[in-house]
Amino acid sequence: MSDHNWKGSYGELKDYIARHQNIEITHNSFYIPSDVRPGYYEHVEKIKEEFVRQFVESVLNEAKVLIEKWNEAERKVVHDNIVLISLGKELTEFLKDPEQLAKNMVVKPLMDLIKGVSTEDDFEHNTAELIHKNMADLYADGYAKWVTLEMIDFFEQDQLWGTVSEDYNESPERVEVNSTGTNKEEVHSPMELHGLIFEKASMCSFLTPRVILHSAKYNRFIAIRTDPYKPLWWTDHRSQNQEWINYQQDIWQQYGNYDYWPDTYIYVADDVRDIELTSDCMNLCRPHFNIEYSVNSDIIKSGKLERIKRHSAISDPMNGTLIISNTPIKDSELIEAYDNISAGGVGNIKYENANTMVFDGGWDLSRLFEKLDREIKTIPPYPPVLW
Repeated sequence: MSDHNWKGSYGELKDYIARHQNIEITHNSFYIPSDVRPGYYEHVEKIKEEFVRQFVESVLNEAKVLIEKWNEAERKVVHDNIVLISLGKELTEFLKDPEQLAKNMVVKPLMDLIKGVSTEDDFEHNTAELIHKNMADLYADGYAKWVTLEMIDFFEQDQLWGTVSEDYNESPERVEVNSTGTNKEEVHSPMELHGLIFEKASMCSFLTPRVILHSAKYNRFIAIRTDPYKPLWWTDHRSQNQEWINYQQDIWQQYGNYDYWPDTYIYVADDVRDIELTSDCMNLCRPHFNIEYSVNSDIIKSGKLERIKRHSAISDPMNGTLIISNTPIKDSELIEAYDNISAGGVGNIKYENANTMVFDGGWDLSRLFEKLDREIKTIPPYPPVLW
């Protein structure tokens, strides 16, 4: 782009400021008198609109498709016993009005430009880069949550459960006095819920499922843990029907104390108490499935495949790792990538075998659901809950 519209509008703003000498803007001060404030912000709004239209239009077009799909899935899921879906603030704003969210991202960099802290070229480059990165992250998160909604609908949930955990952002005073592993607590028993909570936090007391549903399709309980992160507390109240992977003995010695978690864990059980806990700070419950996402082929470009292989080796999901992509991925690229990476000494995993399978149908999840259906039907029933 040789002639950027936003620069013309920015020139008009500078002329407006020059004509109204009672406006005071310096590196350290900002004063817009009330009589000229409407005109000032009218120019600012025009700059924001033209900048977003020039540099983010393709991103917004992608977001519109996701929003349409999200709204369709939400209408299928929100009924009877599910009355709301709670997402993080930014993802909620993204799914409601991505254009306005993009405009909001222009505000602070534009203020730095007006104050003379940055140049026009720096503003253009850095702001476009910032918006593209943030919007790409939100799109990827939105796509993952859309898949989760579609899975909930596929499982034909007729009852929803959840286990309360104490996240950092809920009780910061507990964090100050309890370091990892020093606090022993009991996990709260699952309770019936009427909403889906997908908000993110950085750390928590216990890692518990975001969703525990009873599936009318399989007459079993299915737990879905999205966005896993590091738990602080430990408990000896763990189901003996589950296989537990010890962090210190089974993970840290071979893989180091970092990056354990896939995008999502899925568990299947006959009693809700068997899947009330995903992990404490000492032990990880071995999942039935790891779910990983690739958005716009980032699995090849960003080295994410190396991390996916690492996650599979660490948690060793009983029914495999399912990689879900919103765009087609060439088999040859995946096979070459898998052959050229390692994960803590674990042998090569081919593109499609008992351990790893890629579903690159984008908005068509039929192959994913066929795979889940086949695998869930092979999972043997659990004995009565043992503690």
